[in-house]
Amino acid sequence: MEDLLELIFIYAHNDEKMLNQIQMQLSPLKSRGLITGWYDREIVAGTDWEYEINKHLNTASVILLLVSPDFMGSRYCYSREMKRVLERHEGGEARDSYYSPTNYLVVCTFWQATSTS
Repeated sequence: MEDLLELIFIYAHNDEKMLNQIQMQLSPLKSRGLITGWYDREIVAGTDWEYEINKHLNTASVILLLVSPDFMGSRYCYSREMKRVLERHEGGEARDSYYSPTNYLVVCTFWQATSTS
C-alpha cells in the first residue's frame, strides 16, 4: 500500500474558487485514502493561525501553490509562505512542490489511483 500523501494548498483568498475546483478534481484520490488535503480555512477560531499554517507547511508531502496576481500581491503569501516552500523544495524536504497559475484550469489525472478496475 502506498503512503498517504499530505497536501497543503497555498493560495490567496481571492482564488478560493480555483482551490475548490482543484479539490473536486482530487476528490477521487481523497476517497481512496491516498491523499489528505489541508488549507487555512480549516483553522479553528481562536487557534494561532500562523502556527497552524507553518506546521502544515513544514510537514506536508506535497505543496500546491496557486499563483495569481492576488497571490503575488499578498505580502504574506509571497514573502512568507512561498519563501518557506522554496526553502523546503531546494532542501529536498518536500516530496513535490507544484505551481499552478490560476488563470488555467489544472486537470489532475491519476490513472492508477482513479481507475475503476
